[in-house]
Amino acid sequence: MVDIAVKSGSAWICPSQGPNLADILLSVHVSDENSNEQFIHSEEDQTNSVSPVLLERTEEGSTCILALCCSPSSNAAISRLLVVSEARNMEIYNHTGEYCGTARGERVTFVLSDISDRGPFYKKQLILDQPSPTCEVKLLSLAGRNSVLVCRVIVGLQQIGPCPALGPGIDMKQVQSLVNEMGTSLSPGAQNLMDMVQFQQQNQTGSLGGFLPLLMGGGVLSGPGSKRQDFP
Repeated sequence: MVDIAVKSGSAWICPSQGPNLADILLSVHVSDENSNEQFIHSEEDQTNSVSPVLLERTEEGSTCILALCCSPSSNAAISRLLVVSEARNMEIYNHTGEYCGTARGERVTFVLSDISDRGPFYKKQLILDQPSPTCEVKLLSLAGRNSVLVCRVIVGLQQIGPCPALGPGIDMKQVQSLVNEMGTSLSPGAQNLMDMVQFQQQNQTGSLGGFLPLLMGGGVLSGPGSKRQDFP
């Protein structure tokens, strides 16, 4: 349903030995009526039930980024995230690369039977204003560490309607040409959106006229970005 990995090119790795990120990922389907209760229940039951995953930095000064992606056939999107790790804060970006928000960590007790020299651990939670089929999580404020333990990632999923898809006859060069004629350009997240809609169900149909409004309405045409907070 949801895949998780260290973002390619982020200069962080998950060693082959030991637990991997998929082992600490929990997906929870939430509804609008009782989403908070469902999420809290999952958090209380699952946070201390797994072994943490060690991520290591391979290049000085690089940021640890986790990439999460819903299965294209699931018609689900990420509506909220909870991460327990040694990182004190986190930032989240949606499928277009747009900044969604910053979550400041709350210190929590996490019992590790075989690791005594790690911690402290922080719980960070953020609700997305608009659910996103994919997102990136930047783990920040590592207190100078070259590695970070991630104890749990809980993803709240919300069912959404099928996204408009690109028909097989759409000429992507024509799309780019029309965007250029509009006097603007695609943001870095636009390519992610194009890739995403190509994987929609085959029985869906799309049109060029419907695709351009999707780009404009989704915020993937370049323009003033959302403000973000920086942390040491």
